[in-house]
Amino acid sequence: MYGYTTDVGDPGQAIAMQAAVLPPAYGEAFAALFDEAPPISYEDVVSVFQRDFGKSPEDLFDSFERTARASASIATVFKARLKTGEWVAVKVQKPEIEKQVQVNFLSKINN
Repeated sequence: MYGYTTDVGDPGQAIAMQAAVLPPAYGEAFAALFDEAPPISYEDVVSVFQRDFGKSPEDLFDSFERTARASASIATVFKARLKTGEWVAVKVQKPEIEKQVQVNFLSKINN
């Protein structure tokens, strides 16, 4: 759930980052690549929580919705309620992202 990359790694997303120079219809189509990625499964969410925190989402939150609210290339967003009662958005990094960041970083070093 930690880490970041400045290399989007996906050619379509790289094009989407330059949407201002594209005709509007193309810019909109490529922009969807950022916001319409498939979500991770709830089982993957539990695995990420167990790996990073040693607990399940249900252990850390009063409630945690199993259905994603949004998903993009790097993370999936879920709705949860804190033990204090506030509703929050929980952004869970996709499990494969850490490996992709490492590969991107190593490829930059080796070039």
